[in-house]
Amino acid sequence: MKRTIKLLGFDCSTELSIDGHSRAGGAEYAGNVTRLLLEALDAANDEGDRFGVDVDLYSFLVWEKFPKIHPGPFNYRLPGAEDIYQLIEDADGFLFATPVAWFNANVNAVNMMAYLIAFDHTPALTSKPFCAFSHFPEAGGKAAELYIVGAMNNMGCPLPRNGTSFQNPFAAAAGGGEDHRQLTEHRTAARNVVRSIIESRTAKEHGFESDWGPREEDLVFLS
Repeated sequence: MKRTIKLLGFDCSTELSIDGHSRAGGAEYAGNVTRLLLEALDAANDEGDRFGVDVDLYSFLVWEKFPKIHPGPFNYRLPGAEDIYQLIEDADGFLFATPVAWFNANVNAVNMMAYLIAFDHTPALTSKPFCAFSHFPEAGGKAAELYIVGAMNNMGCPLPRNGTSFQNPFAAAAGGGEDHRQLTEHRTAARNVVRSIIESRTAKEHGFESDWGPREEDLVFLS
């Protein structure tokens, strides 16, 4: 089995910071989205160590690379972003971290999905697992994650078990039960991306191809 896994993290943090807080339609505690992503990448690296696999980690701030208005058409590739496009093509899995903007992913995450359409159902994305997590001191995190999940699933990427995490710092601080698990769910999501990649590679070694696309015999044509 190939002994190296490459993961790419999309940091969709808001660039504007006012008095220690960012504004993105809703408030994002400055730096916490980046913190979640770095902690998740660290957990992914630990999971690789458990299985004797090296995990190469890369992450970038979306707003530094991609403008907020996608010019179209869908196959558009942004000039000057060739380094990121190469990382996308080389990656084995993806991690997305976003603040919440009015019960949705913020503008950086939404626009990143638009830029990724250029790779829709190509080897750059197809069958590569991903996870998504969000941070917000109120409600709306799950809706933000589901936006990313819907877009990535539609482009051919599978979501592993427990592949999303919403961290509400006020609820998590209360402790106990489901709220307390918010402190670690992003790490679990990243670990499961690594496990999914390892399981897929192991299956291929034993003759089971990871072909998740539609099969011709299952298609129904209506006349």
